[in-house]
Amino acid sequence: MDIVRELVNFLIAWVTVFSLALFVIGFLSYRRTGNPKLLAVSTAFLLYFIKGVVMALGLYFPNLMPVTTELPSILLDVLILLTLYYATVRA
Repeated sequence: MDIVRELVNFLIAWVTVFSLALFVIGFLSYRRTGNPKLLAVSTAFLLYFIKGVVMALGLYFPNLMPVTTELPSILLDVLILLTLYYATVRA
């Protein structure tokens, strides 16, 4: 397995786990404060988590669920996720 493929696999796993953690934190914050903006951001994190699960399934079962796992696409997901995280923490 080459280094790029290993990096893509790692980033998919990282996005999935980080998204789930941020969804839980955001949802708990929403329940505590009632701020609808937190619910919207939490929903975005949930969607990233679902996307990560679908991509991971596509890696392990390519015949069942073919997915695109190009490095630039994954890096863009990481940047978007970090931007959402920064916006949430800053607010």
